[in-house]
Amino acid sequence: MPELTEEELRLLKEWGFSDKEIAKLTGSTEGGVRKKRKELGIVPSVKVVDTCAGEFKAYTPYYYLSHERPFSVLDENGELREVRDEG
Repeated sequence: MPELTEEELRLLKEWGFSDKEIAKLTGSTEGGVRKKRKELGIVPSVKVVDTCAGEFKAYTPYYYLSHERPFSVLDENGELREVRDEG
């Protein structure tokens, strides 16, 4: 089985590949891919989309799981800060 680097595995998950698909491509098992992914801390996060576009309080927001990396920006002190709930 070709070993994937952390970056390669992270990119495959960001691009929407399932553990099963990655296992098939690498000659591994779905469980083996899942175990390695969790060991590396590559887990999905919950994101939310404001279904009312901020016009008024949303009572039906849309939640979804994503393997996207957190979105970060530089603050006024030049430090990298993670932006949460960017949806």
